[in-house]
Amino acid sequence: MFNSGKLNHVHISENDRGTPGRGHAPCREAIRKLKGLGYDGWLTIEAFGGSLPDLAAATRVWRDFFSSPEEVYTEGYELIKSTLAE
Repeated sequence: MFNSGKLNHVHISENDRGTPGRGHAPCREAIRKLKGLGYDGWLTIEAFGGSLPDLAAATRVWRDFFSSPEEVYTEGYELIKSTLAE
């Protein structure tokens, strides 16, 4: 897909929609693969919490998967940064 020029950005998300790197999704492997393909576009952290009740209900989030929103972006960013630096 990347080689076709159609990959514009990637969402990094955990299997439980929480903090990247804390669940079972192969986030590091996916980032490594993207790097290997030469992808250098956006990597967007996609996580869901309960702060927006309508969205939480629509996405079936019934509890928070992180202690604070800052945890999601600080740990998620560190995961992305450290994986790209490997």
